[in-house]
Amino acid sequence: MTDRDREPAKARHQAPAEARAAPPDRDSPDLIHPLERYVELAGHSDPDVRAWALRRLEVLDPDAAARAASLRLSDDDPEVLRCALDTLARRSVDATAEPLRRLLDRPSLLPGMRSTVLQALVRTGDAGGAELERLAEGLGSQFREAAWRTRADADPAGCRRDLLALLASEGSAVPVERLAGWLEILATVAEPDDAPALLARMADLPPDDAEAPAEALLDRCGADDMLPTDEDGEEGLLADLEQDCAACDIPLDELCPKTLRNRLAKALRGGRPREAIEAAWAAMIPRAEPEALAEPARWSRTVLAALASKDAPTDLEGRMAFALALADARRRLATETLHDPGVERLVRVRPLLDDVERETVDGEIVRRWQAGPDPTREDIGRLVTEDLGPKRLRGVRFAAIQLAGQLAGFPAARTVLEALADDWSSDERVRAGEVLAARPDDLRALASDYLLGHGEACSRVVLGALDLQPYRWAAATVALHLPSLLELELDEEVWNALADLGDPATIEAAVREWRPGESRIAAVIRLLSLVGHGETAIPREILREAAESRANWRRARPNMLGLLGRAIAADARGDKEIHDHKLDTVLDRPLWLDLRCNQCRRTYRYEVEGAFVHPDRNRCEKEGWDGIVLSRIIVCKNCGAQDDYRLTTSAQFAVLSRLMLRVAKGKPALDSEERVQVAETRLWDGTVVHRPSQALAHLRALAEASPDRAEPWRRLGNYARRYGRPEEAETVLRRAMDLDDTEVDAPHVLADILWDQGRLAEALPACLKAVERLGRSSYDLSQRGEVAEYVARFLKETSGAKGAPPALLVAWTAAKSGPDPVINLSQLDLRRFRHWEALAGFFASGNVIGLQASYERPTESPSTLEAKLAAADRDARAVLSTPPDRPARAPGQPAPATRQSQVGRNDPCPCGSGKKYKRCCGA
Repeated sequence: MTDRDREPAKARHQAPAEARAAPPDRDSPDLIHPLERYVELAGHSDPDVRAWALRRLEVLDPDAAARAASLRLSDDDPEVLRCALDTLARRSVDATAEPLRRLLDRPSLLPGMRSTVLQALVRTGDAGGAELERLAEGLGSQFREAAWRTRADADPAGCRRDLLALLASEGSAVPVERLAGWLEILATVAEPDDAPALLARMADLPPDDAEAPAEALLDRCGADDMLPTDEDGEEGLLADLEQDCAACDIPLDELCPKTLRNRLAKALRGGRPREAIEAAWAAMIPRAEPEALAEPARWSRTVLAALASKDAPTDLEGRMAFALALADARRRLATETLHDPGVERLVRVRPLLDDVERETVDGEIVRRWQAGPDPTREDIGRLVTEDLGPKRLRGVRFAAIQLAGQLAGFPAARTVLEALADDWSSDERVRAGEVLAARPDDLRALASDYLLGHGEACSRVVLGALDLQPYRWAAATVALHLPSLLELELDEEVWNALADLGDPATIEAAVREWRPGESRIAAVIRLLSLVGHGETAIPREILREAAESRANWRRARPNMLGLLGRAIAADARGDKEIHDHKLDTVLDRPLWLDLRCNQCRRTYRYEVEGAFVHPDRNRCEKEGWDGIVLSRIIVCKNCGAQDDYRLTTSAQFAVLSRLMLRVAKGKPALDSEERVQVAETRLWDGTVVHRPSQALAHLRALAEASPDRAEPWRRLGNYARRYGRPEEAETVLRRAMDLDDTEVDAPHVLADILWDQGRLAEALPACLKAVERLGRSSYDLSQRGEVAEYVARFLKETSGAKGAPPALLVAWTAAKSGPDPVINLSQLDLRRFRHWEALAGFFASGNVIGLQASYERPTESPSTLEAKLAAADRDARAVLSTPPDRPARAPGQPAPATRQSQVGRNDPCPCGSGKKYKRCCGA
C-alpha cells in the first residue's frame, strides 16, 4: 500500500511464523547458557536477574517461561511480577487461576498490572464473560478491552457466547463506550449468522463510536483497509489505490472496474448509501475461489446482504458497502493472478492484497521457488530485490521483506541489509530484524561487516537481531565493536543488547568503556556479574554507582527548538494556504506521545490533552529534567509505574512543535486556551512541580499536616479530579465538606464528578449543599452565579431522568421580623418547571438556607416559589424586550395599558411553560 500505511492492525503487530527466530539448538556448545540455567536464574536472589531470566526464557522457550513465571506470582519485586504476568497473559499454565485471583485482591496492585493479571486469569479459562466484567469494574476501557481480546484469542466460541449473553441481558442500558468495545471484540469471533444482529446494535452507536466495530467486522471480510475515512473520503482512498497500482505496474481498472468505482463514489458523494449498497451487491458475483479466500468471501456476502435488508442505511453502512465491493474486486484479482503462468505478476500484485490474500499468493510463489526451474527462481529473486529499492513505496518494500523471509536459499539477510536505508519505516526495520534473527548462520557471517559503515539504520537492525540470539558469538560480536558503536551514539541499543544477551565473558569489554557517572553501563556490568557469579571481580565504584542509580540512561538531547524552527520555516516556504490548513488541523488534535518507562524500559504511546512547557529550557537542562509537564498522570501500560518516564525525542518534538506551529500560524505563544502552554507549574503554596503525581504527593502531605483545615483537602480533591483520580477526589472532597460548612467549591466539584459518572442520586445532595452554603461563603456575586447556574442546569437536565425526584423543597430568608429572619418554605415541581434562569438567579442571591429532594408530587400548583420565579422571569424578559427609546419598567411596576388583546384562559401561557394560561400563571 502507500505511505498511508493501511496495513491491518493484526499484520502490524504479529510477525508471521516464517519470520520469527528459529528455536536455538539446545545441544550447541556455543550457547551462552543452557535452558536449565535460565530456569535456575529465574529464582535468583536479585530481582534484576530474576526479571532478566524471565524475559530471556520468553524468547528461548515460551513454555518454559510460562512454567517459571507461574512460580513468581508471589514475588515482591514489581518488575519481576510484571515480567511473569506478561508471560502468563500470552500462555496459560495449569493451577495458576487461584494465585492470580489472590493477586487481584491485593490493594496495592496498580491498574496497568491489574489488567495484565486479568488477562492472565482469562487465559486460564477460569473467568467467563460476566465475571470478567465484574473483575474489570473500575479499570479503564483500554484495560477492559485488552482482557476481552485475550478471551477472544484463548476461547473464541466461549467469548462469542458470553458477549451475546451480555448484550441480551443488558439491553439498551449498556453505556456507549462499553457497547462499542463489546461489538468490536464480538466482530472478531462472531459467526456469519450474527452479522445482522451486529449491524443492528451498531446502529445504536453514534457514528464516530461505530467506526471501530465496523472496521472489526470488515476485517472478517478482508476489507477493513478499504473503508473510506471521514477525513479523506472515498476519493482519497481511490487516489491511494491508484498510486499503489502504479507502483505495482497494475492498472487500477484491472483491480476494480471504473464503472463500479464511479457508481460507488457518486452514490456516497450524493449521500445515497442505499445506491452504494446496491452497486456493491450487483458487483459481488459468486465465483470459484481458493479455499483460503472462501471464508472472507462468505463473510462479505453475508454482511452485504444484511446491509441490503436495512430500510434506511446510514452513511457509515454505505461506506462499508464501498469497502466490501473493493475487497471483493481485490479477491478476484488475487484469484486470477494465481492462475497466471508467469511469476512477475504474482510478485507485483502482492502489495495490493490483504493479509489472507497475500498469504495465499505467497504460498504459490514459495511453491514455484522450490519446484520451479532456475529461470523462475532468478525472476523471483530479481523482483524481490527490485522491490526493496529506495524508490519503492513503503507498502511494496514491506511486502518484499516478508516474501524474502520465506524463500529458503534466497540470500535474504544480505539482500535486506544492502537495501536497508535510513528512510525505512519502523515497521520495515522490525521485519528486517526478524528476517535476520531467523537466520542465525547468515547473521553470524554478516554481523561484523554490517554493524558499522552502512548507516545508522543498518546498525540498529543488526543489533536488534543479535539481541535475540542465545549464542556466545552474538555477545562477542557486540563486545568486539563496542567502542565504535558507542561513537555512533547507539548507547541505548548497545547496552540493551549486552544486558539482554547476559554473557559474563563480555564484562571486561564493558568495564573498559565505563567512566564515573555512567550509571547505565554500571547497571549492565552489575547484571552480567550477577549472572556469572563474578561479582567480586568488578571494581567497587562500578557496583556502588549501579546500586545508587540503575535507571539513568545517558542520552544526548538534541536542540529541539532549533530543529523545529528550521523544519517549520522550510514547510512554510511552500504553499501557504495548504500550510495554514495543516496547522489548523494539527493544533486541534490531542497529543499522542511516545513515552519510555524508566522502570521497565518499554515505550508506549499515550493520548494527552495538553502540556505545560517551562519558559526557561536551559534552566531545565541544568536541573536535569525535560521541562515539560503533562496534563495527566502517566501509568505505564506494561509495569504500572506512575509518572516515571522519559519523553522520547519524538514526544518532545510533538509537544514543542505545537508552540512553533502556533507561532507560524501567527497566534500568540502564550495562550491559556491552547493545548500546549508556556508556563512554570506551581501549586497554590508556590511549590514547583515536574510531574502531576509529584503535585498530588505534595498536596497529600499538606492535607495530612493540616487534618482540620478544609482548604488543603479541597485543593487536593481538585487536583485529584484534574489528574484522573476520581475515587480519591471524591473521598477528600467529602472530608473538606465535613470540615467546613461554608465550603462551596468542594460540594460543587464533587457533584460534577458524580454527574460525570452517571451517579445522579448521589450528585443531587452535593449540588443542594453547594447552594445552601452560598449565603455563608465569602464568594462574590460572580462566583455565586457560576455555582448557581451549574446547579440549575443540573436540575434541568436531570428532571426527567429515571429515579430523579419530582419535587424540591426550598427554605429561604427574604426579610426580618424584628431581630429574627423570616423563613419561607415552598416547593418546586421539577417536572413542569421552566424558569431555570430565574431559579439560578434566586440561588445566586445567597438567601437559600435549605434544600431537600422530595419524591412526592406537589399538591400546590403553582407554589409560592414557582409564582415568584415566574414573575421574575417575566420581568426580566420585559426588560430585555423594551425598545431603546422607552424606559424599562421597574420590577413589580404595573405594565402600561396597550391595545393588545389579553391572553385568553385557554391560550398557551406566555411564560413558556407549555401549559394553558388558566392552569399556570393565570391560576
